[in-house]
Amino acid sequence: MYHVFVYGTLKHGHGLNQVLVAGGARFVGCGYADDVRLYSWGMCPAAYREEGSRAWGEVYEVDTALLEQLDRIETSYERERTPVVIMEGEVKLNPITAWIYIGMTNPVGGHWVTDGVFRPWDED
Repeated sequence: MYHVFVYGTLKHGHGLNQVLVAGGARFVGCGYADDVRLYSWGMCPAAYREEGSRAWGEVYEVDTALLEQLDRIETSYERERTPVVIMEGEVKLNPITAWIYIGMTNPVGGHWVTDGVFRPWDED
């Protein structure tokens, strides 16, 4: 089993979350990844490495087949390992290592998500 940190359209309440549900993913919790900055084009975000930034999202436990399916969906991204801190209310749990999809191209035409929380069409 693998942990995957999702920050955009794979999160609960967004269109691609159904892929995780149908694939049998287990929700682990909400949390954040440091040194990751989100960029948004309205309905689609991407994460980029940037020291001192923080991205908020959700962690799911997935099997090999579902991870491979996510790779086929996230073709514009590169999968990397990243430490993620899971939050339970105001309590930080021990960090885990999770896969995250990082953008492979320079962001153009959208905006940086300054608070690290992706919301469709939110201009911060």
